[in-house]
Amino acid sequence: AMFRPRLTTFASAAAAASSSPSSLMLRRTLLTTASLRGPWSDPLPSSSSSSTPLKHYIILAEDVTENGEGLRRRLSVRSQHLADAREGKESGRIELGGGLLGVDHAEVGKDGPAQHLKGSLFVVLGESIADVRSRLEQDVYFSSGAFDPSKIRIFPFLKASLGSSPAGA
Repeated sequence: AMFRPRLTTFASAAAAASSSPSSLMLRRTLLTTASLRGPWSDPLPSSSSSSTPLKHYIILAEDVTENGEGLRRRLSVRSQHLADAREGKESGRIELGGGLLGVDHAEVGKDGPAQHLKGSLFVVLGESIADVRSRLEQDVYFSSGAFDPSKIRIFPFLKASLGSSPAGA
């Protein structure tokens, strides 16, 4: 089954809205959009309950490049993206994630790496490329327009079992 956003109830926010038409619209918006959990937050299915075992995928998502728009959009929603990614890490769906730099590490100045971010890389667990793409399209970097949809690549990934090396190797 492909990812479907989960809804939770924000009863206090909904109750605070009066019954005027604009308040009803606000309440509907609060209940359907603001209450969505992150795209990677649902727990991993148990091996006995899932008909499709989860597999590893690599996501390589580059930002839009026009006039620094990708970076501006990325930085404006970064805290929400990181909160959602933390949920994904806690649920076990995100194994690794981070920003792609447009310069080598030695070229990052005193201001830090944020101004050099050009995209993201994730190692995730999903049912299929379609499942992973659906989840990525729920990511705030995608919905805010930071990611360039034409520069998103998703690869099925075979994780090597490296174990420990033999003595003397």
